[in-house]
Amino acid sequence: PRNVSIVLTHEGRSPAVKTIIVVEDDPAVLKGLEAALTEDHYRVLTAADGQKGLSLIRREQADLVLLGYRRLGRRR
Repeated sequence: PRNVSIVLTHEGRSPAVKTIIVVEDDPAVLKGLEAALTEDHYRVLTAADGQKGLSLIRREQADLVLLGYRRLGRRR
């Protein structure tokens, strides 16, 4: 029989799973990024505005934060 070790970290995630926060006010772009990154086995957290994004950044231990190009909170 083989010995199997499982290493869990914050919230029970494997250390190999990376967390990405995506902050984007365009719903189609946000959904597309979330789908693509989740398919690539990332843990994806999303926010549709800057205030929610800041809250996620403060609360979560993200490996990467992706921000929309336009200044958040401003409409086109």
